[in-house]
Amino acid sequence: MKTTLFSLLLLTIALPTFAHDKIVGGEVVDPDLTQTTHIVSLGNGCAGSIIAPTWVLTAAHCKPVFDKFVTAGSVSLRSKERIKLEVKTSYLHPKYNEATYSYDMALIELKYPIRFDNMGLKAIEMLTLEQVNNGDINPGVIATATGWGAIRKGGSFSNVLMHVELPIVSHAVANA
Repeated sequence: MKTTLFSLLLLTIALPTFAHDKIVGGEVVDPDLTQTTHIVSLGNGCAGSIIAPTWVLTAAHCKPVFDKFVTAGSVSLRSKERIKLEVKTSYLHPKYNEATYSYDMALIELKYPIRFDNMGLKAIEMLTLEQVNNGDINPGVIATATGWGAIRKGGSFSNVLMHVELPIVSHAVANA
């Protein structure tokens, strides 16, 4: 069984809290794919997923880089076509622990709603209860993670959106 979950949705729901240190590499995303139109860059290798016209889901450990704006609209961070979206405020998960990365989730509220009809952006399709009950995020299921993270362990961040397929693992396995 294969499922496709993107960006931070995968990292915050399906994978454990230390996953951001363990996912590196991947392949360049095809810029013509529309499955990546929900992904925003926060800077410094951090990404997020648009979940509603004024909301982005991301990782709490990225807080230092999302105070002013996020960008979207192209798989290349250097593209002049990237759209700047102003940040109104952000909310870290109340149980977020900086030392252990537990509850490493945050919501970014955008200052203005995204106009999906003319910006070429869209909100990510959220997991349904049916998908959860069907085991679509169980350990062993192959999922897709996307982002501008490290190209190799200890290496620099990518300037183009990357994707990698990997099996979902339990929290216990990932945190071991």
